Amino acid sequence: MLLADDKVWDQNGFNEIVRKQLGPSVDGDSGLFYAYDGNLKVGILPASIFCSGHTYFVQAMYQQLRLEPYALHTTFQYAGTERKRHRLREGMVFFDPPEYYDAPGGFISFKPSIPKSLLLDGKHTIESHFTLVNHQMKQIRSALAIASLLNRTLVMPPIWCRLDRLWFGHPGTLVGSMTRQPFIYPLDHVFEVNIMLKELPEDEFGPGIGIREYSFLDNPSLPKQLCQEGKEGCEASNITSPSGFLKFPKRSNEDTFKRFSLPSTMSK
Repeated sequence: MLLADDKVWDQNGFNEIVRKQLGPSVDGDSGLFYAYDGNLKVGILPASIFCSGHTYFVQAMYQQLRLEPYALHTTFQYAGTERKRHRLREGMVFFDPPEYYDAPGGFISFKPSIPKSLLLDGKHTIESHFTLVNHQMKQIRSALAIASLLNRTLVMPPIWCRLDRLWFGHPGTLVGSMTRQPFIYPLDHVFEVNIMLKELPEDEFGPGIGIREYSFLDNPSLPKQLCQEGKEGCEASNITSPSGFLKFPKRSNEDTFKRFSLPSTMSK
């Protein structure tokens, strides 16, 4: 079919062939049915553990049902491979080498200030949605500027939203889904992640600003940076650990972080 017509998309061609003379049921109990002119037995895998990009990253269906996903397909996302990879990193299911967790200059993160009224008050409308998202984008803009000044890689915060993003008209969420409002947006719903991750000409776009996914600091692959105060080797110091990280006692104050985080050439 594909060779005969180069305008036929492989997924559509597959669907057309499988659905040709769809049914009947194999036995009425197994959930299996015949397809492809009766030559193929077909069963529907549960979307809760065989996840699409929507049931996993937007609905978080497996979390709501307290199940362990078996497979994940990075659909329902925007702009290709870079965003798919970033989505998998957000879900902490992408394997990265150690250097991914040791960016030059170090990392910086922040917790956005979001009034509860922006999250919960009133109906979920386009206006309330954009007010909430724009409130967070302004803070992210400031954080990107600070990260650029300090030569740090910014750990993006989770972005809360009130409406879903889809490429067709919808009433706010996907009809029939388990989407809870408000919910955490994948970063590519708001930002052009594929552009942010590219190395762009500095003379045209300015210095690059590295980013990491919002779940970065929760990833088990990240070497631990905080130690228990009072234990041997746990004191504030501008000498990095063997893994290249500064170590701080828990609940260190802002002055301590500033004093030992900034390179001497920058603090002068």
